[in-house]
Amino acid sequence: MANDMARDVKRLVRDEGAHLVGVASVDRFEGAPKGHHPRDLLRNAQSVVVFAHRFFRSTLECDRFGTESELIPEDELWDVQQTVFKFMYDTLNMRLQMIGAQVADLLSSQGHKSLPLPAGGLKVGAGRYAFFSPRHAAVLAGLGEIGLNNLLITPQY
Repeated sequence: MANDMARDVKRLVRDEGAHLVGVASVDRFEGAPKGHHPRDLLRNAQSVVVFAHRFFRSTLECDRFGTESELIPEDELWDVQQTVFKFMYDTLNMRLQMIGAQVADLLSSQGHKSLPLPAGGLKVGAGRYAFFSPRHAAVLAGLGEIGLNNLLITPQY
């Protein structure tokens, strides 16, 4: 991606509220599993734009919510706690998807093909599957590394 275009894309992504943004050349994806390389999705892809929004630490403490409640039955407590986590997870994923659509619109308006992808994978059976791994792309774009929890770990967040 040309420097001017990369700069414009990064500015748009940050202006829309993402905390991290990077661009990786598709050449960095050599060794991707068959069917999951950027060019398997967009034939002449040259670059991959990756962006992220921090996940609020307080949301990760939802397992303690309601533990002292006199109103919530113990066998329903987990579902109530997960409501907070799921709300934030879904909200951030929707925000990222909206930003992705705006990036695709910007690139398309400049004559470039683009393909915004969903922020989450599809739940099938015991696993989650996706055509593309945004976590691995984020590593290749220099945003962080994959931790023991299989999530993107960044110096900032």
